[in-house]
Amino acid sequence: MSHSSSIVHVQSLLQHAKRVQRLNAARNSGRDGGKFNLFHLLGIGHLEVSTHSPILRDLLDPRGSHGQGAIFLQRFVARLRLPTFDFDAAEVVAEVGIGAVTDVSGGRLDLVISDGTTKQILIENKIFAGEQDNWVSRYLNHAPGAKLVFLTLDGKEPLNLESGVWPPNLVCASYREHITDWLQDCRKEAVNAPLVRESLTQYLHLVQELTQQNREPYMNVEMVKAATDSHEALDAYFALRNVERGVQTEIVRHVQGELKRTADKLGFQFKGADDCDFSDRWSGFQFTNAELDAIPLSICFEFDKSGYRDFCFGLVDGGKLPTESREQLKKMFAGVYGSPHSSPTWPAYVFWPKYQNWSTVFPEIRFGKFVADVERELIQLNKIAVQFREKHLC
Repeated sequence: MSHSSSIVHVQSLLQHAKRVQRLNAARNSGRDGGKFNLFHLLGIGHLEVSTHSPILRDLLDPRGSHGQGAIFLQRFVARLRLPTFDFDAAEVVAEVGIGAVTDVSGGRLDLVISDGTTKQILIENKIFAGEQDNWVSRYLNHAPGAKLVFLTLDGKEPLNLESGVWPPNLVCASYREHITDWLQDCRKEAVNAPLVRESLTQYLHLVQELTQQNREPYMNVEMVKAATDSHEALDAYFALRNVERGVQTEIVRHVQGELKRTADKLGFQFKGADDCDFSDRWSGFQFTNAELDAIPLSICFEFDKSGYRDFCFGLVDGGKLPTESREQLKKMFAGVYGSPHSSPTWPAYVFWPKYQNWSTVFPEIRFGKFVADVERELIQLNKIAVQFREKHLC
């Protein structure tokens, strides 16, 4: 197939996908309530500790408020291919402290499932938050015979494992695959409990949105049909997959241009590498000006992990401020953003839940409110820096 012919088929596939999306939107534009979701209305869909872990804890508990006994737990164990145990005797506990953190022990377990014997399932639940040092070895040292489930949006592997070493009791699971399929299993089991079934449906929709899944079977079927309709269409589909990195790079290039114009408008200097696609760890961009340089501080937005993960923002001093000044700045930052993180070069920073995993929100980055949101945080961070300078450096 010629290059020009390939481009034509790619364009045709994209046009068909856009038509399917428009038709799907039209199908859902009525008064069926398809867009209504309490998690969105309350703004809690991204919270691990106060949303996702409590929901999982109750659903997995045979004595949970769902009233369906141990069937949800049984389906969970089956989906993740975990060892079976006495389901009816199982207890599920959240936020279990196991002592002060050291290099080899301690920490806090998100969820612990036990049947009263030595059999246990430990769940480390990560939606957007970063990983702690040595958490795998610390948790398995606490319960050597337990199955440790690392539950993330995409089923990624832990970042701090020793190279070439994979603990036999460690299981990686994803919201995209395992939790989605499990929630669908639970809905089938709750056919005679309409309130439970509807709640599961709302939570399933939230999970599908967080993992960028089309929740409408009609749309999925039509997309698959279009991509597999002919040899040329399938070639076009894989051609599109091959340019994913280039698409991401072009989005970053466009956004950097918009951010530079925002910086100029507000009187900042924008610092970002023109040839950077932000896919590496610690890549990102900075804003500074003469007033910030004099402190010295800069306002930074950066990925704490590679692959567009753990996007955060905060104030950077490069380790130049005295310890007491750094602590005062951290307190002022906390007054606006809650409990911040810190490092030898960052007095205070927080992860940005809305944009923490760019791989799930690239359309919002390119066509949504990302630049406006950065501008809002830039203004707020600069206010903190100015107040810090006036109160502690004058």
